[in-house]
Amino acid sequence: MRWRVEVSDLNGDHRLLRDVLRELSITLLEEEDRRSLVSDEFEVLDTPGEVHELASRVQSIIEEATKGDPAIQLSFKIGSVIEETRDGGRRKHAFLTVAAGHFRMTGHVANLEVGTLAEVSEDERRHLEEEQREREYQQLRRKALSRIVSAFRDERALQVQRLLQGELTPHTMGHIADLIQDDIGSAMRDLVPDKQLSRFYRSINHPDVFGEQARHIVSNVEPPPNPMSLEEARNFVRGLANHWMDRKAGLNYDA
Repeated sequence: MRWRVEVSDLNGDHRLLRDVLRELSITLLEEEDRRSLVSDEFEVLDTPGEVHELASRVQSIIEEATKGDPAIQLSFKIGSVIEETRDGGRRKHAFLTVAAGHFRMTGHVANLEVGTLAEVSEDERRHLEEEQREREYQQLRRKALSRIVSAFRDERALQVQRLLQGELTPHTMGHIADLIQDDIGSAMRDLVPDKQLSRFYRSINHPDVFGEQARHIVSNVEPPPNPMSLEEARNFVRGLANHWMDRKAGLNYDA
């Protein structure tokens, strides 16, 4: 490998971070007291500046896509780019970076319901608990991959995530749906039922449903016969966004 990027101050679940990086074709190496990133994606680049820029983009997306969710928050610092020269030596390229905020992973506690634990042996109990922890980890892994990989592949996914973190008004929900439609057009109907999509748009657009908060202050069309409530519309657009990010990240989803 010609290039490697030093990293430090890793916060969050290290297994989750490795899995996320692997999906981005990046490997986290641990050598004695040093950690670094290597990737075939780095190897096609010509300058240390380009390598540093790509690694910094990955770091920035991972931090932004996981912030606000303690169960999957991940962060790390990007350090110097190490170049292996043709004579077998190593050259260090340092870059001035602005320190970003860091997030720590908090514990996730879940109840294990497997019947009466007194009825199983100690080994069986430990095995069941391990299986439960693994199921919980896989759920967190899927959430992290959906957010991070979709954002890495399409800037619109980060825009959708930012909007989802704010107040979901009819205008905001319309922006989310518009961003998704801008990407996949009529294929939105592969993610959610066509009738529900039409009902959603007709509801958030119509002043008879949401008054001055509606996307249109006047309308010449009739409101839907069974308009969505605000909470129903919010749940609908969250589901639409999650299905779209799953699809963008190459994950299976239940439409």
